[in-house]
Amino acid sequence: MIIIDTNMLMELNTIDIFEQLKEFSQFGEPVIFSCSLRELRKLKTKQRVGKYTAIPLRLIKDKKIKLIKTKNLYADYAILKFAKPEIDAVATNDKKLIKELKTNKIRVLRLRQRRYFVLE
Repeated sequence: MIIIDTNMLMELNTIDIFEQLKEFSQFGEPVIFSCSLRELRKLKTKQRVGKYTAIPLRLIKDKKIKLIKTKNLYADYAILKFAKPEIDAVATNDKKLIKELKTNKIRVLRLRQRRYFVLE
């Protein structure tokens, strides 16, 4: 599966990441953890970024992206707990999370130039 981090969901304002991720179908379908969705909804209430969450929330619903329920409140912890080394991939641009993922031999998909993904 391709686990999509919260910061990557915010990129839905500029690019359809779900279309881009089709190139990496060898990892399975894209999924979102419930804690990432909670983080996105929490951001919706903040004045500076709230207006940028409407499009991602709508696209997640419209494209019927699989939602995995987690007990973790923090998305990074859930991702590190559930991602399987050398099987799954995580779509994120979070530098701290990327370092942890690489340490655990979990593949990372990063968005370059806000246009395309690269596998690390």
